[in-house]
Amino acid sequence: MSIRQVSLLSLFIVLMLAKASAIEVDTSQSMTSANTKSRSDTIDQRRLQWNLSETEWQRYQHLMQGIRGSISPPTISPLEVLAMHAETDQKRRHYARLWAKRYHDDVARTLKFQEAYNTAWNDLYGNQPMVDVSKLNLSVPDPETWKKDDRIALFVKIKHCPRCQNSVYQTAKRTLSVGATLDLYFVTTQPGRDDDLIRHWAQAASINPADVKAKRITLNHEDGELMRFTGTVVTQFPVAFQIQPNSIRQIPIGHLR
Repeated sequence: MSIRQVSLLSLFIVLMLAKASAIEVDTSQSMTSANTKSRSDTIDQRRLQWNLSETEWQRYQHLMQGIRGSISPPTISPLEVLAMHAETDQKRRHYARLWAKRYHDDVARTLKFQEAYNTAWNDLYGNQPMVDVSKLNLSVPDPETWKKDDRIALFVKIKHCPRCQNSVYQTAKRTLSVGATLDLYFVTTQPGRDDDLIRHWAQAASINPADVKAKRITLNHEDGELMRFTGTVVTQFPVAFQIQPNSIRQIPIGHLR
């Protein structure tokens, strides 16, 4: 092979390597561009879900890079962040109002699901308990340990709960005897629509109206409190909790009979 042929071959190889390198760089740039666009699209979708402007979203992201992101749970919403760091009272009220509506709507969805789940469970299994608490080795608060400053939260159903009225009567008697407060929460009821029904049910359970008037016993529509206490959907009632300043402990229903 002549020197000229060797030179041409070398030049051809160099050109092919350069072309391959250019293709690799171009492919890498295309992939980087595609990944960047994907991240940008995801951010835009999240921003639009919260109905925030680009300026508001950028401020939220900036705040999460500071102390707010360090001390807050990862699930904190952009509306909460913007409200906490609002520059004016008007903006704080604006974001708080938006968050209140979002939270209210989500609680309503959760309650509707819980009501549907309760109905499905009763249709399928009747009064069969999901868990037999008596077989569990639990550290539980005995009624004898209830104190004057305690609040006892008792969650009951007006319908399809034969044990609820008796549990209310027993719990009220023990709560009042130590000077604690009994908060009754009625699940699957609606404010306004079921107020009279709750009052009649409470009277049938031997709740003294004078104790209600004095706020030794309170009658409440359940509005997400049970989900916040347990973190899960509850299907069997009644359910009770002993609430102290630094603790919330569930009370086995057997202790309320």
